[in-house]
Amino acid sequence: MLLKASPALSILTSGVGDLFPPSNVLFPSTACRGSRLSVRAAKGTSTKSLTGVVFEPFEEVKKDMDLLVPTTPLTSLARHKFSDESESAVNEQINVEYNVSYIYHALYAYFDRDNVGLKGFANFFKDSSTEERGHAEKFMEYQNKRGGRVKLQSILMPFSEFDHEEKGDALYAMELALSLEKLTNEKLLKLQSVGVKNNDVQLVDFVESEFLGEQVEAIKKISEYVAQLRRIGKGHGVWHFDQMLLDEQELLHAELKYKQETTPKLKKKKYSSMANASASSPMNPHFFQPLLPGFQSYLNIPMAFYSKHIKGTTDEGNANAGDKAVVKLRSDASDLTWEVKMDGRRLTQGWQEFTTSHDLRVGDIVIFRHDGDLSFHVTTFGPSCCEIQYDDVFHKSSGTISNSDLEMNQETREAVSPSDKSCFVARVTPTNLRKDSLFLPRGFSRSNGLTNRECEIILLNEYEKPWTASLIYYKTTGDVYIRTGWRRFCRENRKRVNSLLTFKLVQAGTKPVLQLCSSMHNRDCLRASSSRSQERFLTLTLTLRKSKLCLPGKFVWLNGIENARKITLVDRYGVKRTTSLRPDNNYGAMRMGKEWREFCEANGVKAGESFTLELIKEEGETATHLLKFCTKV
Repeated sequence: MLLKASPALSILTSGVGDLFPPSNVLFPSTACRGSRLSVRAAKGTSTKSLTGVVFEPFEEVKKDMDLLVPTTPLTSLARHKFSDESESAVNEQINVEYNVSYIYHALYAYFDRDNVGLKGFANFFKDSSTEERGHAEKFMEYQNKRGGRVKLQSILMPFSEFDHEEKGDALYAMELALSLEKLTNEKLLKLQSVGVKNNDVQLVDFVESEFLGEQVEAIKKISEYVAQLRRIGKGHGVWHFDQMLLDEQELLHAELKYKQETTPKLKKKKYSSMANASASSPMNPHFFQPLLPGFQSYLNIPMAFYSKHIKGTTDEGNANAGDKAVVKLRSDASDLTWEVKMDGRRLTQGWQEFTTSHDLRVGDIVIFRHDGDLSFHVTTFGPSCCEIQYDDVFHKSSGTISNSDLEMNQETREAVSPSDKSCFVARVTPTNLRKDSLFLPRGFSRSNGLTNRECEIILLNEYEKPWTASLIYYKTTGDVYIRTGWRRFCRENRKRVNSLLTFKLVQAGTKPVLQLCSSMHNRDCLRASSSRSQERFLTLTLTLRKSKLCLPGKFVWLNGIENARKITLVDRYGVKRTTSLRPDNNYGAMRMGKEWREFCEANGVKAGESFTLELIKEEGETATHLLKFCTKV
């Protein structure tokens, strides 16, 4: 082995002179001793030694400079180790993806016709067309990235009729889709082989990582569809299959929307005002916390922040202190200051009042800026990271929310009066369908002896058809869940995302049984089991968020006013204000019109204060419902 001495050595030994002298001295490999190399290069009378091998980038590059950095205007500067055959193969794959997308779009147009009317198939092929077009655009981006030239070729016109005499349109279209997916897979494998042939590692990696795995999954999925359609033939089962496709697409879109709404996207534009107020400086350290289910009870300060900025400034180590440290919270929404007790690094007593006043909800984000002396400035953001805006009413306060409303924001809630603990209400969400898991309210689980046990549980629909699921208990949190059976129950009973389901425990025993009740049946049960002397009273709390005043769904159901569209507010002076009522959410809550603002102001109710209302029914030609102000709480 022969090694060439670095020209850089001549700079060290010759002082001023030629930067690249003709010192091409070759050294035999026997100069190596152990793991080090000691050589000598001389120019003139220099005798300095060189240890190691020095890389010569300039010498390596200068001879190929014209090839590596072309000067022709139309030649790509980024192209490197990208053969003409690879470039041609990528253009061919772009054409394949566009042709498949075009056929899928024709299938979408066919099934969307009024005389075909299979919306599930139409949406499926529409999404498939969009996906294939996205693949084509991804290959175009890759072609430009590697320095190739995109050359779009002609696209053949697809058929517009897909009804088959023997198979019918649904099976024929799905078999056509399966053949297209397999054809696309063959073309991708051919493109990969071109990359292997030309030793193009980047192209091979791109095809394998971005497309091949996804293509195998698509072939498996459509193969199952073909097998199912062959079983059901051309009859009424096609409509049921179409509804199944519709549900799957709806769930997929709901999950995507849910992720987009709940995943924080930290955009500088959205946080511009927050960044100015709480810049990351030594004087204003801050932390942020996303609000998870159960956040109303307490909030934990991050350990790193607590250790650096708070620990040692409280009386937590003083055995004679007695009281816990008190933290002061302020926000831009009000001039009020909330005092919250801090137990260790946990905010406890007083924290719920702060969350209620600011109408904080699961998925919101709160940012705490420490202003010193255990005082924090709190900024609230919604799930999309947009700062929550509050109205300038009653010291920047408007809108109300009750404890019942807070419970309704959760996935499940108890739906009964204190005398009946056998029912609860559940909402079908993308998350519990994806996880195949439904949380049972703690009060319901404890009252019916469902804690500290794991067993099978039977879910009955309205017609008493059974589905088997598993009851799981988590000792660390004390929560009880229905697992491995919830998703199947919802799908086979056609319960879609945001559906509201009421369950009643009809048998406890070793194998509990939950039966699905109709909404009207559940309301009748609630009204029969509740106390007439208590159901007509309602306590609300005035909050700061620019929102609305709602009557909770439970209150509405128990008093039978779900069909009312007007209600009269009576203040402490007997002045009546008639306002509108309209449905607000899936839990049956009813929203009142803007007259509630004047009503609160007349009764002297301010931000953070609670007040009690009494529902009175006046009999006459037409029954009138009154909400009378009772007292502040």
